Amino acid sequence: MGRDLFKEADKEFRRISKSFYYPTRKMPLDLRMDILSDYFMKRVADEIEDDLAKSGKKEQLLYDHISSMQAGSPDKAIKQFLSQNPKGTRQRDAVARNYDLFFSVFSKIPKESRLVITETTLEMIPGMLREDFSEIISFEHLNEYCSYVAGIPGKSITRLFGLTGFLPEGTYNYMLKLSNEAGLGLQKANIIRDISRDMVEGRFYVPGELLEKHGLSRDTFVMTRTNVNEVIADKTRSRYKVVNEMVVDASKSLESMVKYTHSIPIPNLVPAPKNKTREELSRELSLSRGMRFFSGFAAIQTIKSLYRMHDSINPFMLGAFSEKKTIYEKKDGVKTYYFMLRNWDSHKAIQEKFDLLSKFE
Repeated sequence: MGRDLFKEADKEFRRISKSFYYPTRKMPLDLRMDILSDYFMKRVADEIEDDLAKSGKKEQLLYDHISSMQAGSPDKAIKQFLSQNPKGTRQRDAVARNYDLFFSVFSKIPKESRLVITETTLEMIPGMLREDFSEIISFEHLNEYCSYVAGIPGKSITRLFGLTGFLPEGTYNYMLKLSNEAGLGLQKANIIRDISRDMVEGRFYVPGELLEKHGLSRDTFVMTRTNVNEVIADKTRSRYKVVNEMVVDASKSLESMVKYTHSIPIPNLVPAPKNKTREELSRELSLSRGMRFFSGFAAIQTIKSLYRMHDSINPFMLGAFSEKKTIYEKKDGVKTYYFMLRNWDSHKAIQEKFDLLSKFE
């Protein structure tokens, strides 16, 4: 695999997704290439789904994307679609501009990795074609949506972790079992964080049953010029309670993310393992640190975002969120947050093992 090709792709990857780029930097090169390819191929499918939501071309282009992945060569129709993307944000432009580049990277990763990425991207398509996700009815319905957009990618990354050969079979199976729920937790927290931005762009993921429970509707949930006095005078704090119930629901899934991260083993170098070279031991440490950093970074950043909800939602619900108070009311929330912070101690332990390894002859 050409390092020059990777360096070029790595440079562009930072412009497409900083949230994936930075936590992958501690991974060995081959695993980083797999994660980069997985993200990009699913991102292309997501671009098709977003921009052709009401077009009959969507299904055809999605399956053309899968066919091109199976063939290992770019699709001209998809390349044209991306280049004509009307939204034109910096990230979307970077996806269009680097389609050929990232396909070259994808074609050079191992066959087993390409198969995992193709299979899991194909799994997402039925969810992308479902029209009922435009209006979320219940928490169960929200779980279905999050499973397609985040649970399946979580499973894909876990399978790529498994291909490294580093994870014991029992650990790998346990992580695979947790991966869907862990992905749900991350996606639900992102939905809460982005409520205001999503509403501007016409997306709305607050369960209808939850709104009805608190006497609200999709139209009355947001503060507008016509209901501003009603929102400010709301003694029941109904909007606050809606979002808080969503946070508590997300926190249950985030517990799986905590367990997922802490299940990744740290190799023991004392006494020095027999029949292993220094290079083999160094790779094991790099894999351990890279996997823990990747999943731990995602969990900590997500949990931290739940403490900043008032900043995100204030422009829309100033009356309900005027108090500088965290929405994360569940007592276990603080405990979960600090439990994840303690995971960073494991990175110090891994570094100490690297230092110990350097002393081996």
